[in-house]
Amino acid sequence: MYMEDILGLISGMIIGIVIAVLIGLVFWILEMIGKYKAFTKAGQQGYTGLIPMVDEFVMGQLSGAKKDTMVLLLMKTFGAFLAFIPFVGGIAYAVIVIIFSCKQRYAVAQSYGYGVGMTVLLVLLSPIAWMILGFGNAQYVGQSRQA
Repeated sequence: MYMEDILGLISGMIIGIVIAVLIGLVFWILEMIGKYKAFTKAGQQGYTGLIPMVDEFVMGQLSGAKKDTMVLLLMKTFGAFLAFIPFVGGIAYAVIVIIFSCKQRYAVAQSYGYGVGMTVLLVLLSPIAWMILGFGNAQYVGQSRQA
């Protein structure tokens, strides 16, 4: 009886993990499709939205958030070195990435004619936001600000 309970628990955990991975995969695919279309609307090659790090760079170019983008790229590339600083390093890394990601997403929202609401959507539910930017009525209006 005890072994059956353990096997049932393990199989339930495996099923849960598989479902979570599939849901994550669907969200990732939706985000990539939306980015492709949104980048195309802005006059860029759509495939640049599919390449990690390149998409951040192109977003910075499109939105005018060049300094924020460079900080993000540097943090995502070399930020792991902050982990060597006990406790404070991980927190500093997280805070820097969150702040500059939000600033960049705000600039992206503005460059498509949206405001804070789209920024919140880009930060919290990015697949939905990119689908709206890519397939909705949003038009690329140019860089939101000069960095």
